[in-house]
Amino acid sequence: KDDIKGLSEQIIVENCPLMQQVLKGRKYRCISLNASNIACDDVTGTGKGGVAYVALSEGESCYVHNLQTGKLENVFVGDEDGATATITSLFFYANRVYTGTMDSVLIGWDLS
Repeated sequence: KDDIKGLSEQIIVENCPLMQQVLKGRKYRCISLNASNIACDDVTGTGKGGVAYVALSEGESCYVHNLQTGKLENVFVGDEDGATATITSLFFYANRVYTGTMDSVLIGWDLS
């Protein structure tokens, strides 16, 4: 039953306003739901202690959207030195988004 509940939640996320809005016209390379939501057993992040955001990457940019409304909350590009390359990996945990780029640069972005 837990597997069915999890799949049902994933389907809801895929059909929510966010996915309809952000997938229109953009080609994202990486998408990451917040890993801390696993502890809450709630993929949408709406439970106690959850994070209701999703991180997505396109080229050198990382976008963070609200899962419920689809609203763009943050955009991160490059690092403080201006070095940029295509983001090839993405990890989202608690209030930080980590991006790995084609030029082997790992950046941790703070959402707070």
